[in-house]
Amino acid sequence: MSKTDFRADFPEVGYTPANLRHLLDVAGYTQKQAADTLGTTLRSVQNWAAEEASPMHRAMPAAKWRALFRHAEKALQK
Repeated sequence: MSKTDFRADFPEVGYTPANLRHLLDVAGYTQKQAADTLGTTLRSVQNWAAEEASPMHRAMPAAKWRALFRHAEKALQK
């Protein structure tokens, strides 16, 4: 998958729970792998991936989104 294709497939712009779930799916990451990659907890990733209407939803920090995006992008380019 090329870098262009990777970026074009997101359902929305920027971080959203839907984009996070899409990124994890495309990169083949589990939520646990994402948590380990970011140095955070599984619960945090679960909260970030939860629908915005869910009481467990928390917004993902922009720095964490960018870090995960870059990590996934590198993994997909291999």
